[in-house]
Order: sequence, then C-alpha cells, then structure tokens
Amino acid sequence: MTDVLKKLTAAPRAFTFKGERYELSPLSLRDLAQLKDFVKRNILQEAKKDATLMAEVGAPPEHITELWREASEACKKPLESSFMQDIEPAVEFMFLTLRHAHPSITTEIVTNMLEDPAVQTELTTATQELNEVEADVKNV
Repeated sequence: MTDVLKKLTAAPRAFTFKGERYELSPLSLRDLAQLKDFVKRNILQEAKKDATLMAEVGAPPEHITELWREASEACKKPLESSFMQDIEPAVEFMFLTLRHAHPSITTEIVTNMLEDPAVQTELTTATQELNEVEADVKNV
C-alpha cells in the first residue's frame, strides 16, 4: 500500500523539449470538464460534416439518423469514445496538463512536442508508469 501511495503522490512528470524543461501537472476537475467539452464538440462537428456529406451523396435518411444516434451516444462518455485516439484530443490533454506550469504554452507548441520522438518515448514511459499505478490501486 505504501508503494502505491508513493506513486500516486509522486512529483509531477517532467520532460525536455528543444532544450527547455516542461512539467506536466495533474488535471484538475475543471481541466477534465474542459477536455470532455472539447471532445464532445469535436464528435458533433465530425458528425455534422459526415451527415452533410452523406446527404449530398443521397444516403438514406435512416443512415444519417443512425450517424447522429452514434454521435449522441459517444457524447455521453466522450473520454471513452473512439475520437480519443485522434491527435486533437491528445494535444488538448497535453496542453491542459502543461498550462498550469507554463502559462504561455500554445497548442502549436504541444503539437510539435507530440511529433518529437524523444518526447513520445518519455510520454510512453510515463503512461506505462501510470498504468502500473492504476493496476496497483485496483489491487489494493
């Protein structure tokens, strides 16, 4: 139990990008709500775009209705939706975790970070460590 608590209360994760040190902070409840809203907006924007294209090519109305039903379902649990596998939510998530310690950070900088192989390696390691902590917590 003590090891799990040490992991959960560990100092924020840091990494280096272009010679500058960046610190990831835990998401606050407000950050989490902002991320959910971001994902919901994007789900609905994609659905609108797809529905418009479907209508233009003469897709049956029931297919368009099904598209909107699926989008509505995805919005109920946006962080579990397939959209979370896209780059946009990853950028938003990382932006939200960086902005506390780095108020001048932009999504453009975050996008560049996520394209950097060294940063990808560090974030993959951090993600694996978080997954281990989650597994430890579930076993307590």
